[in-house]
Amino acid sequence: IGRANHLGEKVLVAGTTDAQHPTAVVVVPPSKVTAIDPDKDWFRARGENNAYLPWWGRRHDTNYGMQGYSY
Repeated sequence: IGRANHLGEKVLVAGTTDAQHPTAVVVVPPSKVTAIDPDKDWFRARGENNAYLPWWGRRHDTNYGMQGYSY
């Protein structure tokens, strides 16, 4: 989902708890992609000089103040 929010790409999310009934959904990017600023810190999405795109969705009724954060 982070790839959709930050890179503007469609993402296939798949998983299952029952091998007979797998589930998948395509997540499309929002109309306005949230740009990544490589010079700013990420909340909970970094380690060992790597920045990771968060998997969760973003709320639209708040200002996060720091990239990579969602609640």
